[in-house]
Amino acid sequence: MSSLNNPTVLDETLFEQLLDEAEQSPRRRSHYNLHQSFDEPVQRLCIALKKGTYVRPHHHPQYNKWEMMVVLRGEVMMVVFDSEGRVIKKLELCAAVGSSVTEILPNTWHTIFPISEDAIIMEVKEGPYTPA
Repeated sequence: MSSLNNPTVLDETLFEQLLDEAEQSPRRRSHYNLHQSFDEPVQRLCIALKKGTYVRPHHHPQYNKWEMMVVLRGEVMMVVFDSEGRVIKKLELCAAVGSSVTEILPNTWHTIFPISEDAIIMEVKEGPYTPA
């Protein structure tokens, strides 16, 4: 986690560490929080995703719970669903081609998974974090 005297650098060293942790994880992903507390008003985390990870489709029903995802490495697919579970949009996001950022509005059902063997994303969302 960062501080004014020791800022966090999101670089290849951190990415490789996160990918190694994701490789060892049964969930095939790992997180690095840049925020100091789950109570902070803005949650910022770097997430490593290995091919085969499963992020359950989910939504954040609170009016202020938007999410922004930035692909820093690799390629991911974002799938958006309607309230009945039907796919309404698929977004390919790739760090190499410039279409690497998306913002998800509150109460939007979605999931994300890597298309490439691995991917690194930065997720920014309004806090505080509530596990429910």
